[in-house]
Amino acid sequence: MGNGDEHVSDDMTYVQDALSEAVSEVASSIMSVWEDRADSPYSGLVVDQRLGVVTVYRVTGDAAFDADVLWRGSARVAVVLIDAPRNAAANQEIVQSILANADLPIHIYVISARYDGTGVDVLAEGDIPAARSILDGTYGEGFVQIERGAVALA
Repeated sequence: MGNGDEHVSDDMTYVQDALSEAVSEVASSIMSVWEDRADSPYSGLVVDQRLGVVTVYRVTGDAAFDADVLWRGSARVAVVLIDAPRNAAANQEIVQSILANADLPIHIYVISARYDGTGVDVLAEGDIPAARSILDGTYGEGFVQIERGAVALA
C-alpha cells in the first residue's frame, strides 16, 4: 500500500452528502426559473454546501421573485437574499459591449460578470492602462477590473 501499485478505479462518479445535494437542488431550481430571463431581478448566487445556505443576489423590488426564491428553501437549506446593483441580463449586456469594443487595445482571454452584480472581471494582454482608462470612462472607475494574463493551452 502506498507504493503506487494500488488499483485505480475508472469510476468518476461523485457522490454528494445529503445536505450538499439538497443545497445543489435548491440552487438549481432557482437558476432554472430565474437565471435566463431578461426581466428577472436575479443577478447570481453563491452556495455554501457545508452550512446549507444558498445566497441569492438580486435587484430589490420584485416581491414575487423574493417569495418564489425564499419558498424554494427548506428546513435544511436556508435561502438568503442580498441586494445587487444590476441583474444578470444587464451584466451580460455589459460583457457583450466590452467584447464588441474594437477600440480596446487589449486581447481578452477571459471575461465574466460578477455574480453579485458589482462589476466585470477581465483577464487580458495588451495596453492594460489604456483599456482601463477607456472602460472607466464608459462604466465608471473600477467597475471593470482588468488583470494582466493569458490562458495557456494544454
